[in-house]
This record gives sequence, C-alpha cells and structure tokens, in this order.
Amino acid sequence: MKSEWRIVESDVELEQILSKKFGINSLLSHILSSRVKNVQEAEELLFPERIALGNPYEMAGMKDVVEELIKIRDSKESLVIYGDYDVDGVTGTALYYLILKKWGWNVEYHIPSRLEDGYGLSKETIKRFAIEGKKNFLTVDCGITSVEEIDYANSLGCKVIVTDHHEPKEKIPHATAIVNPKCSDDHYRFKSFSGVGVAYKVVEAIKMRLGTNDDLENYLDIVALGTIADIVPLLGENRYFVYKGLQLLSMKNRVGISALMEVSNVNFENIKTHDVGFRIAPKINAVGRIDNAVTALQLIIEEDPKKAFKFADELVKKNQERQFIENEIYQEAIANLDSLSDFENLKILVIDHKNWHPGVIGIVASRILSMYHKPTLMITIDGDTARGSARSVEGINIIDILGKARDLLDEFGGHKMAAGFSLKTDKIELFKSRINEIMADYDTDLLKSELLIDDEITLEEVDGGFIDSVENLKPFGNGNPEPVFLIRNLTIEQLKPVGKSSFKTILKSKEKKLEGIGFGLLDMTNAFRFSHGSKKVDVIVNVWKDSWNGSERYQLNIIDMDVKNEDRIVVKHDHHFDDMELENLDKNGNTLVIGSPNIVEEIIIRMAQKSKKIVVVLPTNSMLADIYNSVFAALENFNLSIGYVDALHPVVKDEDLIFTNIFSLSKVLKEKSNLIICEPQMIIQSSMFDYFSKIVEKIHPKSLIFFSSFFSKAEETTITDTFNCKIVNIFQKQNLGVIDDRNVSNKMEIIEELIENKTRSAVVFSDIQSLKSFYIKLCKNHPAMCTNREISTYIPNEDKSIELKHDRVNLLLATGSMIPRMEFERIIYYDFPRNHSEFLKPPAALKRGMNMTVQMIFGNDDVQKNMRDLEELFPLPQRIIESAKILKNSSGDMTDALIRSEMASSKAIAKIYLSILSEISAFNGKTVTRIPAADEIENSLREREGWMEKFSLKILEKDLMNSQVKNIAKIFQNPFEAHEKSSY
Repeated sequence: MKSEWRIVESDVELEQILSKKFGINSLLSHILSSRVKNVQEAEELLFPERIALGNPYEMAGMKDVVEELIKIRDSKESLVIYGDYDVDGVTGTALYYLILKKWGWNVEYHIPSRLEDGYGLSKETIKRFAIEGKKNFLTVDCGITSVEEIDYANSLGCKVIVTDHHEPKEKIPHATAIVNPKCSDDHYRFKSFSGVGVAYKVVEAIKMRLGTNDDLENYLDIVALGTIADIVPLLGENRYFVYKGLQLLSMKNRVGISALMEVSNVNFENIKTHDVGFRIAPKINAVGRIDNAVTALQLIIEEDPKKAFKFADELVKKNQERQFIENEIYQEAIANLDSLSDFENLKILVIDHKNWHPGVIGIVASRILSMYHKPTLMITIDGDTARGSARSVEGINIIDILGKARDLLDEFGGHKMAAGFSLKTDKIELFKSRINEIMADYDTDLLKSELLIDDEITLEEVDGGFIDSVENLKPFGNGNPEPVFLIRNLTIEQLKPVGKSSFKTILKSKEKKLEGIGFGLLDMTNAFRFSHGSKKVDVIVNVWKDSWNGSERYQLNIIDMDVKNEDRIVVKHDHHFDDMELENLDKNGNTLVIGSPNIVEEIIIRMAQKSKKIVVVLPTNSMLADIYNSVFAALENFNLSIGYVDALHPVVKDEDLIFTNIFSLSKVLKEKSNLIICEPQMIIQSSMFDYFSKIVEKIHPKSLIFFSSFFSKAEETTITDTFNCKIVNIFQKQNLGVIDDRNVSNKMEIIEELIENKTRSAVVFSDIQSLKSFYIKLCKNHPAMCTNREISTYIPNEDKSIELKHDRVNLLLATGSMIPRMEFERIIYYDFPRNHSEFLKPPAALKRGMNMTVQMIFGNDDVQKNMRDLEELFPLPQRIIESAKILKNSSGDMTDALIRSEMASSKAIAKIYLSILSEISAFNGKTVTRIPAADEIENSLREREGWMEKFSLKILEKDLMNSQVKNIAKIFQNPFEAHEKSSY
C-alpha cells in the first residue's frame, strides 16, 4: 500500500529556544522541535549520558522483592529464574543469572518452549521443579498475568517473585512479591521499561542492599539488546541503557554476543540500533520461535570463544530455517488473500490455514500488515484447536477488537498493536464474521498509511556537518525515530538488485551524487528498472554515515520513492540482441527472421517502442502464453494498451498490442496492423496455412514479419514465395553435450548429486507449480542454501523484482520460457516441455562462449501428464455434451454443479466448459438452453486450439522421446537441418 507523505510541522518558537540553549544549528533544532515539548526533553535526546537513573526503591514492591531474594540466598535455597523465549526474556534471564550467581545465589534458569509450554508460567513446569525440591521462582518478562499458575504454585508451597513489564489484567496474581511499573499502585516516574529493564532496576536495588562495588553498567550491553528488540520507547532510562550498551557492544564486551555480531556482519566501529533490531535480535528470536531459546541464553553467558561461535552458528542456522518457514507461510497467506473476491472492501484481514508454524505466523502477520496497512490476524489450525497472532495499525486497538469477540475465544492477550489468541477450529468462520462486523464501525481513514517526514533537503546539503547533526540524536528507535528527509528531483543513474529483495542505486542532483540503498524495496523499481536511460525521482530517505577500517562514506537509506512519469526508452528485461540490427524490420517489406527462440521477444519489444497496432500470432496456446508472459513485464513500462485474445478471452478492445493465436487472428487483424507471426512452420504443417494466407490477403497488414527457430527448407520456400519475404538469418550455432537420462527412476538423486558436486546448473520445468513444489522439497533438504540464494527460483511475472546474484546461485529453478541470461555448466530438463520453443530456448538464452551440457531427465510419464493436462484444459466433445446434460438439470451456480459432478476439477476448468457452451450458443450465462451436437463443438475455437496443442505435443514426443541422443544434439546445433528429418 502506497503511503501518503506528510512533512511534520515544527514549533518555530521552540526551534529558536533550543538553538540558543544548546548552540545547535537550524537543522537539528528543527527536528528536535517536532519531537519534544520542552528543553528538558530535548536535553535527554541530545545528551543521553546525562540522564539520571531513578532510585529503584521508588518502584512499588521493590523492597519486598529484594528482601525475599535475600532470604532465599541466606537460606541457601535454590532459585529458578523463569524467563521468556523472546530477546527481552532471554536477556533478562541472562542478566539475573550472571549477577545473582556472582553475588552468591544458588541459581538455575528455565526458558519455556513456545510450542510446548506457551507464554508465561506453566503448571507442569512448576510441578516438576517443586518435585525436585526447587520451590523459589523469580520471573522475568512474564508472570503478571499468570494468576491461576501462581495460585497453583502457592498450593505447592512455592514462592513466586514476579518482575514483569506487561499490562496486568483486572486481577493481580497472589505472588510473594511483584515489581511491575505498569501496576496501578506503582508511581515510579518512568513506565516504559522492557522486561530486562525491570530486571536491571531489581539488580540495582539488590546492589544497594548488599553494598557491593560491582559496576552494573558493565551489563548494559545485555540490557540494550532486550530493550531495542522489544521496541519499547528509547526515552528516559531506556535511552541511557541503550546509549551505554551500544558502546559496550562496539568494544566487544561479551564473548558470546560479539560472536553473534561477527557472524551477522555487524560493523563494530559504527554499531546502530538498526543492527541490533534487524541483524542480531532476529537470530535470537528465531531459536525461540521454532526450537528452544536456551541456545540463545547459552550464547549470551558463554565465555569460551570456540563454544560461543558454535552457538552463534546454530542461531544463524535456526534463523535461516525460520526465514524459510516464514516465506513458505507468507506465500500461502498471499495466495489465500488473492482468492478473496471482496479484498479491497475488507477493513481487517483474517487468514487461516492448517499446520502453519505458530511461532512464525506473527512475523508474517507483520509483513502483510506493512503491505496492506490493515489489521491482520493469522490463524494456524491443529486438529480441533487453533492459535492466532494479530497485528494492528495505529489507532485500532487489537485487544479491544478481540475483547468484543471474547465469547468465541478460549484465551487472548497482548498489547494494542500485537496480540495472541486461541479458539476452537469450528468457531473460526463465525469468528471471521464477527471480527468483520466489529471492524465495520471503524473509520476507513484509520487504514491510510502515512509516512512522516522531518524536513525537505537537497542532495548538496548532505555532508559531514549534516550527518553529524543528525547523529547527535542517536540512538534511534521507538519514540525517537531516525530522521526522515524528502529529496526531490534526483536522477537515477544506475540501479542494481542486491539479494532477492533489495537494491542499490546512484542518485544524482545537478552537482552531487550519492549511493542509495533500498532494503526490501526492489518491488518499487518494477515499473522502471528494466528501462535504459535516466529517470527522475523524489525519494524519502535516512542519511547514514558508514565507517569501515578508518574510512567514512555517506549513504541514503531509501524508505520510499516516486518516479516521475516519463516515456520509457528501451527495455532490457533479460532479452539481448548481441550485435543484431533489427530496428527497421517493419519498414523494409515482408521479412522472415531466422534465429533462436529468445530473439522474437526482442523483436516485439523493439517494435512496441516505436510502433502501434501490433498483432503477435502464435500457433499454439502454450507458445502464446510463453511469449506473452516473457515480455509482459517489460511492456508494462510503455504507455501501451495490451490485449490477449483466444477462445477463453474473446473480447477485442482494439489495443495497441495484441497477442493471439491463429484461430482468433481474423477477429483482431486490421488494416495498417504490424503482424508478427511466430513459428509459421507449425501453421504450414497443421494444414492451416491456406486459412492464414487468406486472412492476410484480405486485410493487407502494414508490415509482415515471420519468425522461426526451427523449420525446413521447403517451409522456408513456402513462406518466402507466398509473401515475397526477404530473409534475415541471425541463428548462432550452439555446441553442447547431451546427457541422456530419459525415464530415470529417481530425479531427486540426480539433482542432489549436482548440488553435492557444486555443478552450476539450471533446472528447467514446464510449469510453475511443479517448479514451486520441487523448490519446497529442496529447501527442506537444504534450508541454508535456499536462504542465501545458492538455490534460487526465477519466476519474474510473480516476482518482477527478482534479480539474482550471479556469483552466488549454484542451482536455479526456472521455466523453459523464462530463464535469465546467466552462466551455467548444465541445463537439466526436469519434465517434458510443452512445445519446441521451451526446449530450444534455455541454452540460447544463456551467455555464449561456454562449455555447456544439457541433461534430459524427463520420461514417458511426463509426456502422459502433459497430455492429461491438455485433455482437461481442452475437453473432448463428448465431455462437453455430458456436462451440458448435467447442467440442464441443475440450478444455482453452474461451476459448482460441474465440480460436484466431478466433471471439472476446479472452477477454472468449469469455466472452460461454460465458455465452450456459450460460444456455440448452448449456454446463456445462467442456464444451458440445449444439448449441443459433437460436430458443432469440434468447430468451436477452444476445440480447434486443443487440436493444435495436442498435435504439437505428439510431434514433440516423437522428436524427443524416440530420437537418438546425437539427433537431439543436432536440434541445438542446427535445428533447421534437424527439422528436415523430424516428424513434421
């Protein structure tokens, strides 16, 4: 969802006061005046080291907590530190463990399992410890809502000391002692501590009670981690904790944390809160989400470097595993949303699915929320029970929403922006309905996404002094966000993807240029990234200084951008002419172009740049879809209307560019059209050439361009003699080896061997669903390789932002029609191609001059699968007649009737049946009016398209399944010679 940009209004009078008081420049005083109300608040932001920490004994219950803990130590009883599985809970547990153990307590720790124990205290855990004779518990980051569990502990003779920061419920637990600044009886001046922050105040109080000289500030690196990760406001004492803690982190104060920072590529010289929040914290959280957070705790307290790096590597692996699970859930959730017909009208999104990982759905909910700016609830179903995670936008309290549906929930809790809940599976649909009813009363304006801007600047202003002014406000975080600036009218000089979803660019004004980086924003560049030439853009940015090995450079962190609408020039989109000169094809009479299959895409793009009224004709629907999908992303960048016409898409709107097949050509071809006919030899061999010639002779198109990647001399003569064509031959011979593993029994074994041997390979599929399914299987075996993109997919029209790190990819999964220009040692044809072009294109599309091998691992089963797919997509006349009989006696939704009768496997297939019946006037849109005859069905457009598709597949089967390897190799070396001897 595109955010609205708004420059925040500043207090001009306060600006002047702050500038005079602190001797700061106008930029800094301007930013400050919109963030603070007075001089004291400004001083805390500017000078965090001056913030005075309050007396911990001013917190309600602190004295009781300390005295109870002293009693436990003096009696030499054991103390169990009961933590939580997120960063806040883990760091709080580590803090208590390290300090209390040092000061003489007999301590051990317990981190609950998210999956087995859930959040907070567990009766089973309490019972287990009590049986072992361990009856003293000190909670951190939990406990304030565990009313029943603490009552149970009391019944066993246990003591539970609660230190927490969460919002209490109406009933406070009967704990031995409680410290929580959110409790109503607490009047401490600062309320926004994290769980580890409260723990630090407790150890401060214990230190005062014991009179020890230990420097507690040496532990503020641990406190800073939990404080930043829990996204509490970085104001007041939290600001002091983080300011001091970041200094300790940069000094490598703690072996375990330093090891994690090192494997996370954190710059110790210039560590930012951003590094903690986005590089370190996710790895600690990940192990708690999908496994047990004890590993993270062990890392923090570890003092042996070798063991520390072992723990750090384990956290990295768990985070990679979490990322894979997250992406899998995210894709399924998006597919769920895509199926909603009324999505735009929904004010809240509720998505459910079986067996999603409960520890990861919250992250996915946050991603979807950021995309659509609507409250998002993700529910995972496990048998009769379901667990949910909710995220909300500013102004909509998700706890209030859930509270109004409490009768349908087993339990719920959390904050106004994030919550968890559970319910019975059979109540999910009712819950969805109720939630949408509740949201109906909320103003739609609350769902608007707004991006607040501190100031508008020019690129020339960005220098050392400017950045020093900005960095005076560090550390940044919740309550004191990093300053955001608007810079207008810059030129994008170059742009290159980084990883899967980010990009780097050079932004230039009249007198200056700087590098910009857009983390996770590659999608924003889809509309212009493939264009040559410069683009004008307005950008919203943070301004960063990057220090490394004593050198400094400035960088713009791009948050949002608005590219000016200008005519696009030339589009690359992974299509390359090499040294071809085809600019004037449409001006030099009729032309026959001979070349590799990828060339025709470039011809279409070139012509679309400078011509209108173009009609592109393919002999089969599979070829039509391949060409359309391959160039559509590039063509979107032009100011063109684009049409796609076949039996299922019969409406012609006189678009500038129309893709169609031979059977629908007569509907779209008009005088002055520029006609591009692809693979005309198939039209000749299917006995449709006379039909085609008559259409062309009748309409007289402006230009006529034939393109062929494989035909015989006789077919060439037929085309040139009939249409008086000149020939442009740009075919380049390919020398490659062929490995014959047709009908192999274990395809996965072959792929695994390639991975093990690090053979750089592209695995080619005939359909995207097979590709995706295989990718999921591979990633379960090799999660790390999928995460770091050594194993990658290439599906541009689903993810137009995709750009691959060529030096990183070792195994690429792509379709035969959509393969990027890269270097591979081997191309593996996993399943049987749908047409000749899908077989010929992959080697031709890759970089030339390489020693390449193709390996065929498809078999007869794959051919039969393709044929079964065609029989479903192009049903035989008898099936259409049977469907008409069923529908004649049906009422209601016709597609549902066909699915119930098992005539159609899906609504998409059912619509094909209805489309054929409609074309021959046997279906009026509501009911079947008559039972058609077989001959009229055979003459329908859809049946003729199916005949051509099946004809093509049978010829391809003979060429690839019944040929010797040496003949298949000749198809790549010289497809025209091979075609002379083929089955056509």
